[in-house]
Amino acid sequence: MSVDSITGTTATAQPSADQIGSRSDAMDRADFLQMLTAQLQAQDPLNPLSSEDFASQLATFSSLQELQGIGTTLDQSLQANLLLGQIFNNTMASSLIGKVVRADLNQLNISESGSATLNYTLPSAATEITIEIKNADGKVVRTITDNPKVAGDHGIAWDGLDSDGTHVPAGEYTYAVTAKDADGNTVEASTYAEGRVTEVRYVDGNVVLYMAGREINLSQVLSIREDDEESRKG
Repeated sequence: MSVDSITGTTATAQPSADQIGSRSDAMDRADFLQMLTAQLQAQDPLNPLSSEDFASQLATFSSLQELQGIGTTLDQSLQANLLLGQIFNNTMASSLIGKVVRADLNQLNISESGSATLNYTLPSAATEITIEIKNADGKVVRTITDNPKVAGDHGIAWDGLDSDGTHVPAGEYTYAVTAKDADGNTVEASTYAEGRVTEVRYVDGNVVLYMAGREINLSQVLSIREDDEESRKG
């Protein structure tokens, strides 16, 4: 039997290394071992798989095992963390009723003749502080300038009037704080709302707190404390 005939019959059955590599991301360990075994059995005896190629394919198999193991572990860990987080949130949420919470929020509700306090925090001192108040359509209805402030929590009263001196319609408004220091550098101010939790609801599996008529997600809560007024009554 000629060498050409041996080569001709075996070469057609031999899958290439590229084929193995291109399919490695879509196969499991059993498929990989089956293809590798078939390749070794069908290889050209006069041109066998080089040691470098064989080592490369073994490394691919090892990586496949590691990735599958890591993926399984991460998936199990993620599911466990989600379950624990949900149990913790649901258990803790009911105990928040009556507590005073601070939330990462820039929204406020204004009644027909009401006013509001615009709360914000400065990480460092600021000499120029400007607060823009917008309606639900995103239109600026009032711009307020505050006095220089040191680092910390601050609040400024808004009488509910727009720039023309007319009381704004009742509804929801948002505000943003822009601040600069004495050198003209931007000071990253953050806004917050604080109030007593009056109700807790579960919406689509998520905990929603109600504070002064506003909905707050549990993820927005920055701090929790006892209601000082209720504590004094006790």
